[in-house]
Amino acid sequence: MTTMERFITQLREKGWLKEFNEPLDVYLEIPHIAYVEAKLPQPKVLLFTHPIDKKNDLSFSMPVVMNIFASFEITEWLFGNHPDAIASEIRELLHMKPPETFMGKLSMLSTLFDLKNVPPKKLSSKGSCQELIYLQNEATLDKLPILTTWSEDGGPFITMGQVYTKSLDGK
Repeated sequence: MTTMERFITQLREKGWLKEFNEPLDVYLEIPHIAYVEAKLPQPKVLLFTHPIDKKNDLSFSMPVVMNIFASFEITEWLFGNHPDAIASEIRELLHMKPPETFMGKLSMLSTLFDLKNVPPKKLSSKGSCQELIYLQNEATLDKLPILTTWSEDGGPFITMGQVYTKSLDGK
C-alpha cells in the first residue's frame, strides 16, 4: 500500500473523506465541487475516483484527490503539529542568526539536529511514483486528469499557485 493509499484509508476511517465514485469532469465540474467544499464550516478531503474529460472523450484510471489540507484539524493530524506552530518554526529558521556565545552555539545544536531529516532521502531503487514510466511519444500530459478550474483559463493547469503580495510600504 502506498503512502497516499494509507493516507486515504486513514481519512476514510476518521470520517474526513468525501468520495465521489461517479464520473465527474476535470473541466470545471471537479474544481467547482472542491470550491464549494472548501467554503463549508467542516470541509473534508475530496476523492474523485472516476475523473473524465468530456470535451476530449477521455476517462482516467488515476483518481483525483483535492483539498488535502481541508481543516486545521486535518493539517495538524497530518503534520503532527498545529499549522501555526509549524509556521512559527519556519519563521524562526528564516530569521536565525549565527550565535555569538558558546552557550548560544550549544543551544543551536538542538535546532540543527531537528533539521537532520530535512534533506530528501535517496532511494536505492525506484520509488512508487515510478511504477509507470512513459517514454518518448507515450509521454503525454493527456494521460493525467489535469483540472481546468475557471472557464476563462487558457487550458488545464497542473497546479494552481497561490500568491500573497504585500506592497513595499507595508499596506
